[in-house]
Amino acid sequence: MDQLAADASFRALLMGRMRLGSFGHLNQLLIAHQRPSATWVQGARQWERFGRSVRPKAKAIEILAPSRAHQPWPFQVVRVFDVAETDGPDLPAPILKIEGDANCLPAVEAAAPLLGLRVETVPDPGVDHGAIVLGRATGGVVQVRADLEEVHRCRVLVHGYAHELLHLDERQRDDTGGLMGTEVVREAEADATAFLVLGMLGVRADCPSYIAWRGGTGEAILRSLRRILAAARTVRRAIEGRRSGGSIPRMSRNPKRGGAR
Repeated sequence: MDQLAADASFRALLMGRMRLGSFGHLNQLLIAHQRPSATWVQGARQWERFGRSVRPKAKAIEILAPSRAHQPWPFQVVRVFDVAETDGPDLPAPILKIEGDANCLPAVEAAAPLLGLRVETVPDPGVDHGAIVLGRATGGVVQVRADLEEVHRCRVLVHGYAHELLHLDERQRDDTGGLMGTEVVREAEADATAFLVLGMLGVRADCPSYIAWRGGTGEAILRSLRRILAAARTVRRAIEGRRSGGSIPRMSRNPKRGGAR
């Protein structure tokens, strides 16, 4: 993780994954160059499926897609649009796609005591933003919904560990004991941390759409990068059965723009 933290190409890749989801690396670069603030990009017809329409004077983002057979050039230019250039009803909560096996679950669960945390399996953690909550970090205890598949349980646990380390630890609170940063910032930090940890465990979680749904951006991820990397390092060490000797930088007391929860 120390080498990763100093790797500029890793920072660019992480930013792209947060912003652009499943686009290939070349198209991530094209999107980032044309619209650095992009968070959720689709074609006009794809936006229509969400009940949203592209604004008449919207500026398109041009990316490349495979051309039809028998064409002299293997690619064609496709016009796509960021969600900020569309109008319509609120977007639905994302379906979290998680790929990989759950062989790491015992180690993920055993990490909790090394982090000074306890795990509780509960029937129903509640509802948040109109969506069923799969888990909740409560300050020393990470609650997990009882009916989750093992691979989903892994994701919820790591996400909860990240919240505990980044936001609920007393060293991460403000002078009055309150939470620092906006909910958007806290959520993006936690899920970016989970994204990194799970990726190293061979589990691919679809966090970009989740962060975009909560309002997070790639810029916010970069501003929080040192905190995210430190939290990911701490959780990974605990999963490996080791206690972390490092510390996690505190959030800026007065962030000017949104971050993560």
